[in-house]
Amino acid sequence: MKSQEIRQLPEAEIRTEIEKRRGDIFRLRLRAGSQDVENSGALRVLRREIARMLTILREREREGVEKHG
Repeated sequence: MKSQEIRQLPEAEIRTEIEKRRGDIFRLRLRAGSQDVENSGALRVLRREIARMLTILREREREGVEKHG
């Protein structure tokens, strides 16, 4: 998911997407422990998407503080 797509989502939906990807990471790690993983780069992609979403949420928080503070 690209940054522009994430910025269009409401905060609650971004948080839902983060939790979904954290679950995906968990399942990938379990699968990697028991068998070969088909897409070894998937874990990296998921971590980066989570980081991108958290960054956008943090930007929104800072914007709100700057407007009120």
